[in-house]
Amino acid sequence: MMSGFPINSASWTWQFRFTYAHAGDYTAKATVITADGNATPVSNTEHVGTDVQPTPADVMLTLNGPVAGVEVESPTAYIGRLQNFGGAVPENGYVKLRIEVDSGSLVPSDVTLEVWDGTTWVTGTPSVVGSGLELAFPDLTGFAIPAGFDYTHQFRITYHRTGVFHALAAVLGATGGSTYASAEMFTQVVPQSIMTASVIFDTGSLHATFDGNPHAALATTVPNGLALDYTYNGSSTAPTAAGSYVLVATVNDTLYTGSASAVLTIDKAPATVTITPADLHQSTPLHPVAASASVSAPLPAPA
Repeated sequence: MMSGFPINSASWTWQFRFTYAHAGDYTAKATVITADGNATPVSNTEHVGTDVQPTPADVMLTLNGPVAGVEVESPTAYIGRLQNFGGAVPENGYVKLRIEVDSGSLVPSDVTLEVWDGTTWVTGTPSVVGSGLELAFPDLTGFAIPAGFDYTHQFRITYHRTGVFHALAAVLGATGGSTYASAEMFTQVVPQSIMTASVIFDTGSLHATFDGNPHAALATTVPNGLALDYTYNGSSTAPTAAGSYVLVATVNDTLYTGSASAVLTIDKAPATVTITPADLHQSTPLHPVAASASVSAPLPAPA
């Protein structure tokens, strides 16, 4: 108020406040001066020192994902959220993920760790530390965590063994190693569910005529494309000889089971009889005539 105010009371109290944008040592000076344009001091000068400290970081890390019923070999998605409700973290930070299992130690082949980079899943390479595995995200150089930081990231784990897995994530300083936040969760991993598939024989492949070659049956599956193992009277070798064979087709797959049986029949091949000479005309009654005959039929294929 450049126009000033009358000072006609023995004492007078007023309030004021400062909002400091940066940390540091600040000094406020107050002096009563005249408002006549001369700015003549009419009081002592009072000093007030203020030490402004940086707003401490207030980092929170949360993990969300399934905790039970996760099947082996099934990629399982998780969501991590990193928030900073306070001031900027004074150094870059990174997330260290550690995974342990309730039974024994882990090796890198026990799990597959992946992080979504916005375009594709990127597979990480964990290190063996003690009985568990550890992985730094995105790397040990870290990233800035300013005030108001709020970041959600997706990652997924494919477990290659059963057990109760313990995941511990911590936000660490890339320079000083300070821990700014941590979160943990447990996931129960169970064996895969075995589903039943249907096996359908190609009826045209269940009947053949002996020709000296092996005759194998054909079948399809529902769902399509599953591998099948065939046996013929208990043997995995497709039959060649004429006869009837008990056929069994069994699904060979880690997620599906199923089988079907049928009879595969190989008929005997017709033989051709040729008599020589072709003309057996008898010119003299009761007079014998000599002739020869040959039989031709398919032979087994050479082994």
